Amino acid sequence: MEPGTGPGGSDRLPAPGPRRLSPCREVEMAEQAIVIDPRDSVAVAVVELAAGQSCSVRRGDEVIELRTRDRIPFGHKVALRRIARGESVLKYGEVIGEATADIEPGDWVHVHNLASQRGRSRPDEEVGR
Repeated sequence: MEPGTGPGGSDRLPAPGPRRLSPCREVEMAEQAIVIDPRDSVAVAVVELAAGQSCSVRRGDEVIELRTRDRIPFGHKVALRRIARGESVLKYGEVIGEATADIEPGDWVHVHNLASQRGRSRPDEEVGR
């Protein structure tokens, strides 16, 4: 691009939109979501996953096959197994929160069904003290 020919006459390119895969490029199933630690109960989507999409996730030597029950946005968590209400959710091999509802394999795991354990304070605690 020549100087001054970008949007509005500037040299900046427009911000990229959502990452979309070409229909011609077949993505390996194991590329669609990753498990950070073998103890994790969730995987992280590395592409947006559609509701009802089949997905294979590698956890160590094990390959977990699941079908997404919800749309899973890029970078968000998908349950690898059933997580009962009140059970700890693990990511990075660490507890990141507690399930506020029963979560089934393939469910989107986010604020609607997960209460974070990090940054919690009791109502009687003052922030910053």
